[in-house]
Amino acid sequence: MMDVDQAIAKLTRGVPRKPARTLPLAEAHGRILAEPMFSDLSVPPLDNSAMDGFAVRSADLGQPPVRLSVATTTFAGDPPAGPLGPGHAVRIMTGAPMPVAGADAVVRVEDTRVVAPTDGGEQVDILVGAAPGGFVRRAGEDIRPGQQVLPAGALVNAANLGLLASLGVGHVQVVQRPRVAILSTGDELVRPGQQPGPGQIFNSNSFTLLGLVRECGGLPIDCGIVLDDLDATRAALRQAAAADVLITTGGVSMGERDWVRVALEAEGAQLQFWKVAVKPGKPACFGSLGACRIFGLAGNPVSCMVGFYQWVRPVIRLMLGDPRPHLPVVPATVSETICKRPGRAWLERVVLDRDPSGGLLASRTGSQSSGVLSSMSQAHGLLLLHRESTGVAQGERVSVMVLDWSFLHSREPDYGW
Repeated sequence: MMDVDQAIAKLTRGVPRKPARTLPLAEAHGRILAEPMFSDLSVPPLDNSAMDGFAVRSADLGQPPVRLSVATTTFAGDPPAGPLGPGHAVRIMTGAPMPVAGADAVVRVEDTRVVAPTDGGEQVDILVGAAPGGFVRRAGEDIRPGQQVLPAGALVNAANLGLLASLGVGHVQVVQRPRVAILSTGDELVRPGQQPGPGQIFNSNSFTLLGLVRECGGLPIDCGIVLDDLDATRAALRQAAAADVLITTGGVSMGERDWVRVALEAEGAQLQFWKVAVKPGKPACFGSLGACRIFGLAGNPVSCMVGFYQWVRPVIRLMLGDPRPHLPVVPATVSETICKRPGRAWLERVVLDRDPSGGLLASRTGSQSSGVLSSMSQAHGLLLLHRESTGVAQGERVSVMVLDWSFLHSREPDYGW
């Protein structure tokens, strides 16, 4: 049996990125950029005020308070006021452009006192001094022309949508989503909503995988259920292999009706390896049929999910151009002793919580049977025990692959204010 790290290295070697496609910016949320994005302009485009107040010449404010004549008022969206002469100020609103010349600072409105208008026009008393550049946002302060604002492989999240919109970008090149076919095998399976016969169960794996593929950015294709028949399995595999990735569940073990591996070989698939020294998920096969990458996962629900996180997800993320395709691993303290037999790596389902010192505490979800899907529903992560480990004692440090960060959420704000 192959070691887990060897299997991951083999599966993720030489995975090609999918081609790019152009999308309107509004439709690009959640996608991966196919090319770096550069700015053609300055942000902000002009020097502008960071506050409501008065644009002034700082040299006029040597001995405050100082009375200045108000030349005009400028709002955001107005063109810049003309040059500002000595002894004058411009009433200015947040985001409004600074005068074209003369003014080099802004004084907040709360640091001023407006004088009743006279025949000479409106005047304002400036009550404080100002340094050059005070409360002025300079042109290009955020982004300069020619600057790279996002690299290829960046996620177009909400902040990046706004950033690209601020540059006037209307369309972006994003990586096409990999098409991921999902094929379940087994006479015992029926779809939810149907009436199961004696000895039959509902097919949960297809729905789990549909969600997992969507969550990691792929485009899932439900190929349904194929019965435990060699010819039917071969036909289903031929059709499903039109996708970029094919995931099968069940039929990869040693049973008399486990036809997936046999059918793949009969169809000319190139199998890289079969069985990995891991629990759960040892019975698995990996290969390719034409351009389609094939992952034959175990039929037990937990084995299927764990196999997806280990093997399939990184490949999909690489196809999307993600420079960091693997899930994060964090240190934690285990809350109980876990005994283990050497020979296979173990991935234990755990919930995570903060310990009194602010670190993470990992506790098993209960039964670690590969058929207990509820344990995956509860789990925040997978505690990793290497192949030759004999277990860990309560209080020892361990590594946990994080699947769900909701344990960091709190019922009440905890900002320390």
